[in-house]
Amino acid sequence: NIAVFANLYGELFGLSIPSGKILWKYTFPKSVTIAPVINSNKVFCADHSGRIVCLDLFSGLQIWTVELGYPVQSTPAANQNYLIVCSEDMNVNLIDINSGIKLQSSRVHGQSFRDTHPVILNNRVYVTAVPVPMFGSEWMMEEVMAGSNSFQSEETNILNWLEGNSSFPYSSPDWKNKYVFDLPS
Repeated sequence: NIAVFANLYGELFGLSIPSGKILWKYTFPKSVTIAPVINSNKVFCADHSGRIVCLDLFSGLQIWTVELGYPVQSTPAANQNYLIVCSEDMNVNLIDINSGIKLQSSRVHGQSFRDTHPVILNNRVYVTAVPVPMFGSEWMMEEVMAGSNSFQSEETNILNWLEGNSSFPYSSPDWKNKYVFDLPS
C-alpha cells in the first residue's frame, strides 16, 4: 500500500497509504514533470536532466540509474522486459528493465515528447511526438481514417500516409509524428 509521486522540485516520494507517512524520498538534479511508473515492485522516473532511476518500491533504494543527457517530459512505458523512455533530443530509448542498460535509441521527427506517453502493446511500442506546427493539420487525417475498415487497415493506411507512400492527399513524411517500433523478441 504505497503511493508514489514526484514534484517540480525534483523530489520523488514513496508514501504509506494507510498512515500518510513518507517512507522514502529520492532527489533528482532537476524538475520532474512526469508520472512515476510502477512495475514489478520497482519505481521508474526521470527528470529534466535526463536522469532515469529505478528504485525499489518498498525501500526507495536505487537499483540502477541511466543518464540520457536530455530532458524527459514524457511518462515512460514498461513491460516485463523493457522501459521505453522518450527524451527531448527526439530519441525513443529502449532500456533493459532489470539492468538499466540502454539497448538502443531511435531518433524520430517532431518538436517534443512533452505530455505524450508511449504505449506497449503486443510486443510493439506506439509513440507520438508533438508535431512540427502546421496550420490546419487537425483535419488532414480524416480521409485516411475513413478509408480504413479495421484496426489493421487503419494502422497500415496511417503508416503509408506518414511515409508519403499513399494516394491520400498531403501524404508526406513531413507530417510524421506517430511511430511504431517492434520490441526485440
